[in-house]
Amino acid sequence: MAEAHEQAAAEARDAAARYGLAGITESRVAGVLAPLAAVGYTLLPDRAWPGSRRSGAQVDLIVVGPSGVHIVDTKAWKEVSIRGGRIFRGQADVSDDLANMADLAHNTEALLAEVGLGALEVHAVAVLAGHRGIKEKVGPVTVIGEHDALRHVTSPGARLTSHQIDLVLRRVLDHFPVLRTSSAIDVAVPEPVLTRPTDPVDAAELMTAEEVNAALLDGVLEAPIEKWMSFLDPAQAKLARRSFNGPARIRGSAGTGKTVVGLHRAAYLARGGQGKVLFTTFVKTLPVVLENLFGRMAPEVAHQVEFTSIHKLALGILRDRGASVRIDPKAADAAFSEAWAGRGEGGALGSSRMSSDY
Repeated sequence: MAEAHEQAAAEARDAAARYGLAGITESRVAGVLAPLAAVGYTLLPDRAWPGSRRSGAQVDLIVVGPSGVHIVDTKAWKEVSIRGGRIFRGQADVSDDLANMADLAHNTEALLAEVGLGALEVHAVAVLAGHRGIKEKVGPVTVIGEHDALRHVTSPGARLTSHQIDLVLRRVLDHFPVLRTSSAIDVAVPEPVLTRPTDPVDAAELMTAEEVNAALLDGVLEAPIEKWMSFLDPAQAKLARRSFNGPARIRGSAGTGKTVVGLHRAAYLARGGQGKVLFTTFVKTLPVVLENLFGRMAPEVAHQVEFTSIHKLALGILRDRGASVRIDPKAADAAFSEAWAGRGEGGALGSSRMSSDY
């Protein structure tokens, strides 16, 4: 019995040290991000983890503001390295420790799509306490150093208006309630058995006032993006992230938002997929326009989406396979004229009410 008590006491000390350290690092990261409150952001620390069966499961910090929604988890990890999209503590692969956070961000995207928020406006961020100069991707989670957290949150710039922020914030407050700790734990100990740990993590140097101001101004001064780049009609937002078993077709008259849905769909697939996304059009001048718009809308995944016309794509495929192509406009016109002359024989041209010029 004595040995069992000793083992339980040792485990309790380990747990207390971990919780104490977590409290210190979480408070420190919240302090790093506190200046955001002066430029339109709301910081929500210690919120309950929605749907978790584990008592006391919490989200360290949620930041809602002009640059979107940032779900922040603080890690007091030493000897961290990131290779090939995986994160390691020493030799141990701890990438799965971020999987729950990725799932939480995914579920939050679905929730906020109901009010029209684009999927790319929800960010999962793991902050490494005591580190600086880190910005890597582990799946959909961005891993950054503590010193870099403020600039990272503001870097997307002005994505949401004040009205949109209020709309999103109301949903976030409902979805992530305040964490209520249990009072059922027996803490009847005559004297403290563990002193409050000092900070054993190698602390990053405090940011100077100039660095704080620069980080805030970068986001504040950046020109606001067009509304449709971050906020859509709720039906469009849901459609952009919907799963399909095969090819899907969206039909609608001009101005109904088909291209907007297409761009958001491409961004959603690019962030969650392993390969590149192809966006094609019949109009040869449109790909350049769409590519520039997409670069503003989703700069983080812009390199993963290829914009091209369907004809340029086809010519490229033939060229890559050594098939020479020679376009003869006169012969093409003659072939069309011959087809048009026989349109009375039935088929698609025969049923068309359009003129040959069209």
